[in-house]
Amino acid sequence: MNEERLIEKELSNRLFQELDREKLILFVQEANQFQSYILLKNENLQLNGKSVLSMIHIHSFLEGERIWLTAKGDDAEQAVARLVQVLYKCRGKKSVDEGYQN
Repeated sequence: MNEERLIEKELSNRLFQELDREKLILFVQEANQFQSYILLKNENLQLNGKSVLSMIHIHSFLEGERIWLTAKGDDAEQAVARLVQVLYKCRGKKSVDEGYQN
């Protein structure tokens, strides 16, 4: 029996601060490659990572310092790993290792 997995990764809001419309669309396109349900959450709000209409509000969503990328589904682990890579690539980083330290 396949169990749906819930994977959550805490990220710095700096990964999202300078994302333009094209990069947000790229994020949504990548998210839609997975079966998992994808959310971006902060302390008060959540955005559907598979919806352009939801994601265009990301800049007003960046009030806190941390955002959680959450995926729920059979491919949740792969989805989170890939979407984190996309975010770092959009910020000009080759990998998470070059990214922001917590």
